[in-house]
Amino acid sequence: MASLSDKVAIQFSSRFVVQGLQILDGILLARWLTASGMATFGQVFLVTTLLMPLFGTMGGGIGYFFPRLDRARQKGLLAQSIAIGLLAGLLAAAVIFLVAEPLGQRFQNPALPDLLRLFCLFPVLVFPTYFFGQFTICANRNVTGACVSGIGKLAHSAIIATCLFTGASLGVLLAGLLIYHAALMLFSTAYAARFYRDTPMHWDRSMLRSQFTYTIPIALAAATGVLSRELDKVIASAFFVPSMVAIYLVGAREVPVLFLVAGSISSIIFPEMSRHLAEGNPHKAAELWAESIRKQAMVAIPTFIFLMIFAVEFTVTLYGRKYAESAGVFRIYLLVLPLRCVLWSLMLSAAGITRPLFWAASLSLASNLALGLLAIHLFGILGAAIGTVGSVVVEAGYCGWVTWRRVNVNILACFPWRFMLRLSAISLGVSLLLIPLRLIPLRSEILFMVALPAFSAAVSVLVLVLGCLTEYEKSTFKRWLSPLLLWQTRLKSGAGRS
Repeated sequence: MASLSDKVAIQFSSRFVVQGLQILDGILLARWLTASGMATFGQVFLVTTLLMPLFGTMGGGIGYFFPRLDRARQKGLLAQSIAIGLLAGLLAAAVIFLVAEPLGQRFQNPALPDLLRLFCLFPVLVFPTYFFGQFTICANRNVTGACVSGIGKLAHSAIIATCLFTGASLGVLLAGLLIYHAALMLFSTAYAARFYRDTPMHWDRSMLRSQFTYTIPIALAAATGVLSRELDKVIASAFFVPSMVAIYLVGAREVPVLFLVAGSISSIIFPEMSRHLAEGNPHKAAELWAESIRKQAMVAIPTFIFLMIFAVEFTVTLYGRKYAESAGVFRIYLLVLPLRCVLWSLMLSAAGITRPLFWAASLSLASNLALGLLAIHLFGILGAAIGTVGSVVVEAGYCGWVTWRRVNVNILACFPWRFMLRLSAISLGVSLLLIPLRLIPLRSEILFMVALPAFSAAVSVLVLVLGCLTEYEKSTFKRWLSPLLLWQTRLKSGAGRS
């Protein structure tokens, strides 16, 4: 059986491919679509994104329940989750269809209603597949789950690229994505059915009650949390014209590389943390949590410092010069990156204490609304992003406080403060040394492509030389890199013989 580190590596590799292709999708859309088309496409997915957590997570909790169930009851839980997802998807589709026309008027976008009505089938096809990721992890089918995720995203990106290169309309593009999600839904359910084909299914009403008891607070918290995170985009769409909204949507993005690490780690350690807490060992769960914070800080801190300095070059490189103004919004969004070192709700979810998550998300939503509406009157469209940053701070503080009170784990004690300070000093020093590159008359794209590898290499070497990594981290990285090093050695030896 693979170790936790190997499972994290598998998940990270899959998520790396998915996030890389997602970035590529954004680049292609920004460069091929007009500003109004980019705004319309973003608003279609904004509406579906707002509804997905409330309805889509009702059939979740696989990672929490599976370690506690035998195979027969696991099969019953999967069937129950798929059925709940399908019913929730139909309800979400009806909501999207009904609000299409009013939203088109409110967002000053006449092209939006027809596309929303077309894409309202999206939840019906997506919600029943939410179980698949956690199912493959709990069933120790990590490679299968990673391959399905990566290959599926590759097909998703191929559809987008094909439609853009052939000049197809947004309607054709969205229809192609619906076909892709239909195929993915069929595969996910067929794979789960085959996995349990020799297992009798056991189901009773108590499973339904237990799942709803666990997931309803999470669904409400997730819906409120997503509304809080996306509220700035709703405010921007409601108060500004589509051309300005497109500039805002391009910049209003959190750095996906950290979600790569966070998502990979959390999906692996969540079942382990849940087991430790069920056995009455919160300190072992806290050790896993602390280790996850350290791993996320390795990525978050250097990324935050480098991109804060080279935000304009980063934006122009990815999305083109017409979106250079998006760098201001992007810099404000970067301020939440240090807080993303912690998955603030992870310990509470693993302990089954889900109700406070709703209150945390509610506080975040209220603060985002108040700060966002106030800030747009003071700073224009940038004010919407300021409200989002403030809401993240409020939510993190509340989750940390409740974790300390309810689980008896002090999140501040889990932070590797000395390591983070040393990493910050190294990253800042290297970034400052790279600023003189701007004196060379280079295009922004070339400057960024030179600065990024130079920064990455310098920080990596200094972290190793200055002893910032533990022996276990060094041995783990060496083990992961050993196949690549062996392959390079064989290539060199083969070239020598020839």
